[in-house]
Amino acid sequence: MEQLNAQHTGRAHHAMHGKDVDTEIDQLLDAIGSVEAKTIRGTAAIVNARLAFQSYDEVLTSDRWHTLAQAGAQPQRPLWASGVKDPAYADTRYLLDLVTSGVVNTMPEATLHAVADHGVLRGDTVRPGYDAAAAVMTALANLGIDYDDAMGQARARRPDHLPGVLGRARRNPRAQARRREARRRRGRPHMSDPRTFAIGLAESSGAREQLSSLRALVVVGMMMFRGAGLEEILRLATSSVPSLSSARAEAVHLVENDELQFSLIGTPRPPSPELTALGAREGAVPVPGAEWGWALPLSGLGRFRGYLVLGADAEPGEEELFLLRVLAEQAGAALTTAMLVEEQREQADELRRMGDRLAGVNARLNETVEDLGRRAAVHEMLNRVPATGDRAEGIVRAVHDLTGLPVVAEDRFGNVLAWAGPGRPKATRKVPARQRADVLGRAQRDGCPVRDRDRLTALAQPRDEVLGVLSLVDPGRTAGPHEVLALEQGATMLAMELAHRHGLAEVELRLRRDLVEDLITGTDEDGAVTRARTLGVDLHRPHRVIVARGRGGVSDEAVAQAVGQAARGLDAGSLLTRRSGSVILLANRPAGWGEDPRWAEIHAAVSRHLRSTAVAMGVGGECERPADYPRSWQQAERAVATRERSRNPGGITAYEDLGLYRVLSDSDGDAEVDRFVREWLGALLDYDTQHHSEMVRTLSTYLDCGGNYDETAAGMSIHRSTLRYRLQRIREVSGFDLGDADHRLNLHVATRAWNLIAAPH
Repeated sequence: MEQLNAQHTGRAHHAMHGKDVDTEIDQLLDAIGSVEAKTIRGTAAIVNARLAFQSYDEVLTSDRWHTLAQAGAQPQRPLWASGVKDPAYADTRYLLDLVTSGVVNTMPEATLHAVADHGVLRGDTVRPGYDAAAAVMTALANLGIDYDDAMGQARARRPDHLPGVLGRARRNPRAQARRREARRRRGRPHMSDPRTFAIGLAESSGAREQLSSLRALVVVGMMMFRGAGLEEILRLATSSVPSLSSARAEAVHLVENDELQFSLIGTPRPPSPELTALGAREGAVPVPGAEWGWALPLSGLGRFRGYLVLGADAEPGEEELFLLRVLAEQAGAALTTAMLVEEQREQADELRRMGDRLAGVNARLNETVEDLGRRAAVHEMLNRVPATGDRAEGIVRAVHDLTGLPVVAEDRFGNVLAWAGPGRPKATRKVPARQRADVLGRAQRDGCPVRDRDRLTALAQPRDEVLGVLSLVDPGRTAGPHEVLALEQGATMLAMELAHRHGLAEVELRLRRDLVEDLITGTDEDGAVTRARTLGVDLHRPHRVIVARGRGGVSDEAVAQAVGQAARGLDAGSLLTRRSGSVILLANRPAGWGEDPRWAEIHAAVSRHLRSTAVAMGVGGECERPADYPRSWQQAERAVATRERSRNPGGITAYEDLGLYRVLSDSDGDAEVDRFVREWLGALLDYDTQHHSEMVRTLSTYLDCGGNYDETAAGMSIHRSTLRYRLQRIREVSGFDLGDADHRLNLHVATRAWNLIAAPH
């Protein structure tokens, strides 16, 4: 066709017979018989023609046709066949409702005379009716009518296809009788009386045209009320105006917040003062570029929704105004309905959102109830742990029963307090201090259990101080929220238990310290015995006071811990305190020692815990009753002082082993001792003071070593020649002969006394 049209200069026409379409469709609508079917009866042919012309218009504006037109092609023109077959329709129906440019119209002579007599042209009645035509087609489809099938049947029933069938139908007496009876009931003239039929048709032609327009209005209204939104309702209303009258829609102003808003069609402009002054009534308004302007209120269900502003070159007739008022009322009612539907939809959406929120709240509530149930089960299991005995053991066993995983409780240093479940290692796993500090730090920062390799660890931390940890041994990483909850609750219980233990230990430690202080300084005997019995100590057993002092930077805290651990390990007592840089222990004789005291074992145990021998210890005399403890303490102080000034300060010395030192330390004549020391050592002491030398210390070491040069040099950490020089200077400065036995004895006693002078009393 494109090749032929490119060479053809003439015009072709495509004929469309409207009366055949209406005949077929109307029969189907009559068979349906519903109100909606009756409303759109007689409209199918016109809307079909309008939609066909719309497709024709789209083809002529396409790029494809533009190419053909440049090649010289001429467009085919639609051909309307405007004869009216059904006398119920206006005799100008297929002509006046299909007026547009670019078409050819053929009609019977009677139709031509009818148009000339009473036809009213309203301009283009095809293009403005596209939307209304689509609405009718949608209504037909909703009624179950297949338009294409109906068209096929119409073409098949035309006389040029089946002349015999139609001829026999016309000659059938029964069919003729039925047609006459139907026309009689409808009050319409019989086709056999042309004069009477022409007069009736002329008298009713205006009503028939108005009836056709009303039917179109009904269809448009149905489309407006079938779930159309605001924009669709306004589009249907404004596009229907040219089909119903010679006017056009110029503006639509809707009410929002009790005020008319800018127009929703055309140029967005505010409402005119004349429009605002109408107060929800219809009336004349100025319209730019129009001789006639009119505003119709859009109202429905007692609510004013806005105005439809119309314009025309001349005032439309009363019939057209009537149709436009009906259109405005329909649009107003549809707008009100749409707004109510929208409000209901919003309310439904809000109810749905509220329902969703309530469902969410219920879901969270159910989760909370389930969580509370799990917590209650955990609490119930943990509360079954006995209040007596080893509660840490009971806690880890309960957590193991809740989780099914091995559980271990440790103190702050990583020592195992209790284990429940399989897989307990034979040797205690000691985590490096830095790694343990990192795990504890992460747990404190996160405030929840943290994973450390195969363990999930929670802190037993009642306040700011970490007292221990509770861990799930979970190499498979299977622990879920339920297991974590049990672990956290167990850690809380363990924190309370460890805090309780810590508090008891602090109270007991304070009571023990107070008792030791009172015993070594003197206290009521009966009261001391009662207090000791409360702490599990029997003062009726013989005890000795032991004083220990660290050397070489060993702290008092470290010495106290080492002495306490050694005493517990040897079952040597538990009354311990710290005083003036010393650690004081009230020790009883361990049962395994027998009659021979083995004090060196205590020093060896302390050294093992300290991992150093840098501690001097002194043992006082035996205490039979509380009044003996002050004396024993003084003796222990003398003994440790002597040990500190000896060649081997890292050791332990009992007071009874001091020998001559006991006489010197117990002497009440301190002034006489000082005079004796000055008599024999005064010159050497003055020499040491003036020259910052160690002549007295060298002499004391030489005499303690029995005059052995090698031992003295090693004890002083000096060379033999240096020792020989110092001994010669000692003879020269002091004037005493070291080879003389009396001089040697007196010098030895003087150096021993000098060593005790600085010891505390």
